[in-house]
Formats: sequence, C-alpha cells, structure tokens
Amino acid sequence: MTCFLLDAYGVLVSASGALPGAADLVRRIPQQGKEYLVVTNDAFAVAETSARRYLGFWLPVSADRVLTSGLLLGDYFAREGLAGARTIVLGTDDSCGYVRDAGGVVVAPDDDTAEVVVAADDDGYPFLDTVNEVISVLLRRLARAQRTRLVLPNPDLIFP
Repeated sequence: MTCFLLDAYGVLVSASGALPGAADLVRRIPQQGKEYLVVTNDAFAVAETSARRYLGFWLPVSADRVLTSGLLLGDYFAREGLAGARTIVLGTDDSCGYVRDAGGVVVAPDDDTAEVVVAADDDGYPFLDTVNEVISVLLRRLARAQRTRLVLPNPDLIFP
C-alpha cells in the first residue's frame, strides 16, 4: 500500500492558513485508495488539537492522520530511564501532556529539583518569563554540580 508523508508547515499550511491546493490534495489521496500521514516537528499540540486547527483551515485531516514530534517523547523517556523525572516544560498544556504521557512529572519553571527541561515550543504561553525562570534554575543547578537534561522534541536548528 502506498502511504504519503505530508509535512505540515510549508507543504499543507503556513501561519496564515492552508496553502493553495492543500485541501484538494488531502481529499484526493484517499479517493485514490492511498493513505497519508501529516508529519510535523511540532511538540506544542496533540494530534486532536492539530486536527481541529487543520479543520479550521478547511483541511479535512483527522487526528489519526497526525504524527507529531511530541509523540516521540514516550520512547525517549523510556529509553533514557526518565520515568518519574521532574520536568520543566517550555510549551503549551498539550506539550505538558506529552511529557506526562511519557512518564515525566511536570513541575513549575522555577523548580530547582527539575532534572529535565523539555523545550517544546515558544508560543502559547509566557515564553520570555518562563525562559528567564528556567535559566535561573539551570544556573543554580550548575552551581550545585547537578545535571539537567535538555530535551528538544522540536529539532529546528534555531529555537525559537
């Protein structure tokens, strides 16, 4: 069976909405008896949130067709033995949900006991205030020679 992997940003959508031809493509693929997944390196929205957003752009994409980088956190946390790790999340409520689903314990951005920082996104929450708190935590932990992992489920080369 043929399956198309469609990148979300720059292929189907931009910040302002669906790109020309995207809705037609998403409708035509199943009509041709083929499958597709929308893949994105976003970790700010769960599949259901992304699907609602796409529907708002008139793209008929259901949640079961969305594969995000946030979904990869579960395997990473399991492989690295991070179940139960106290984790600061730079991201939305959905981003925090990914961390909880992965087994992490989400803590406040100023929590010095955080062993992990997940940088999921820079939008949808008070980014600058949060980053300021996290940097302070990291510097205090560094001064105490405590290790803190930085996890980047959104692998953009420049963040934000």
